[in-house]
This record gives sequence, structure tokens and C-alpha cells, in this order.
Amino acid sequence: MSEEVFVQTEKCVICDNLLDVKRDKDGKIYWTNGNNALPVSEGRCCDDCNWTKVLPARLRGMDI
Repeated sequence: MSEEVFVQTEKCVICDNLLDVKRDKDGKIYWTNGNNALPVSEGRCCDDCNWTKVLPARLRGMDI
């Protein structure tokens, strides 16, 4: 029997969408806190903003 679990997550500080819910291979929730949005913004961001905005900003800031 499948049990539906309601999970309330925060909103992304960049795009205002809900943060992504991470599940393991059995469907059990293991993470609901999104990603660190620094250096773009303070707070937590969704996966899409992390990949398209935060990580590129971090790479631009690297001294290599």
C-alpha cells in the first residue's frame, strides 16, 4: 500500500518556485532544503537556479 506524504517546502529565494524534494530509489524523502544560493542570494534555491545561476556565478568568482 502506497502512503502519500505531504511535504511543505520553502520557496527558492531566486525564482520563488518551491524547493525540490529529493527521494531515494524507494521513494523515501531524504532532503527538502534545496541548495545554498550564495553568491547570488542569501538563503536556499531550487535545483534549476542552482545549475543555471548559482554554480556559474561561483565559477566566475574562482581565481584559477
